[in-house]
Amino acid sequence: MIIGLDLDHTISDVPELFAVLSVALIVQGHEVHVITFREPTEDDATRQELSSLGIACTSVHLPGPDDHDPPTWKARVAEELGLDAMFEDSPEVLAAMPTGVRRFWLADPEVFNLDVCVGALRKAMQT
Repeated sequence: MIIGLDLDHTISDVPELFAVLSVALIVQGHEVHVITFREPTEDDATRQELSSLGIACTSVHLPGPDDHDPPTWKARVAEELGLDAMFEDSPEVLAAMPTGVRRFWLADPEVFNLDVCVGALRKAMQT
């Protein structure tokens, strides 16, 4: 499998979970790609942060200077890598993922009220 992990508000919110998950996936021969919308100049700092959190990864992907839209950029990276699954906090990013990518939404309960989200989905399905 080829797995994508967002860093900010995903790995950073539950680093213990993603440390165990990433190491287990790598040990089993899977690919783990950290796909984060940070400044390209933050590459070394990002890698050091991941190491300090115990995150194992195949590679780290940062946007280029012409990339200005996180959903579009992350969807393009997902397509290029052939991701099987993406762990992400942004529903906009997950909505932009290519067809066939399994999406795991890390919903911050202080930002997203899941009762409201589910209610909106049910209402939309009725129309």
